[in-house]
Amino acid sequence: MNELKLIKNELRHLISGKSKQGKSNIIKTAQTYLRISGETSSQIEGEKYDRAKEERALIEFASQNNILIKGDNIGTYITEGAEQKVYFKEGYDHIFKKADAIFYASWLDYLNNLLLHNYFFPDTTYTLLGFSLQ
Repeated sequence: MNELKLIKNELRHLISGKSKQGKSNIIKTAQTYLRISGETSSQIEGEKYDRAKEERALIEFASQNNILIKGDNIGTYITEGAEQKVYFKEGYDHIFKKADAIFYASWLDYLNNLLLHNYFFPDTTYTLLGFSLQ
């Protein structure tokens, strides 16, 4: 029972942005930025935070952190699934996935999903390299 409670607490911290999970730094930083940006925006404007504002905040975050990917130089298109397009780039030992978070109500939900995936499946950890406008 204590182990289950420990896992629940770890997951709660992960989603709330208080986790110390190591390989997800950019994901956690983007998650925190969106959370703070959304809270501030909602307080100032007195309205619910929407996806368009969230996307503008992500573009701002990516620009400030030099992780805004311009152009489509992430490799050769291989295939795609419902959630993402998959690319391969010569000389790299991994693939690139480009997602549009279509199945998520918000980008924050998508980032939370990546963090949860990395927690439960450490052998296939996602690394966020940046954000693209395309």
